[in-house]
Amino acid sequence: MSSPRFLRPHTITVRNFGPEVDNEATYTDTVFQHVKFDGSYGITLGSRGADSMDTVLIIVDCHDYDAQGKTLVLEHQYDDPDSQVCFRTNDVILYNGHEYEISQVKVTDPFGTDPEFLEVTCA
Repeated sequence: MSSPRFLRPHTITVRNFGPEVDNEATYTDTVFQHVKFDGSYGITLGSRGADSMDTVLIIVDCHDYDAQGKTLVLEHQYDDPDSQVCFRTNDVILYNGHEYEISQVKVTDPFGTDPEFLEVTCA
């Protein structure tokens, strides 16, 4: 069972970095649709106004996404950039012309061993 798409209206680009080739970094970009991008995640309201920690949260429904035909896998399963995409620490998310570095990925699997949602925190 997936969450409603109107709760996940955003499109991001996931940049997975690969091994260096001739001292140049290689990467694979994948457009990832139907996610929730929360840019106000790191904002807290204090007695002196709003404080921003420049942290964003991205919610991914593992059962309902569109990643250009690629399969979403966990970090330890990622071995084929042509057919797979994953969210790893230090990879990059592109959204509305801004780059965000992934700092943490939490896997939510309340009904068994298969991931239901990913909570990706970026700085």
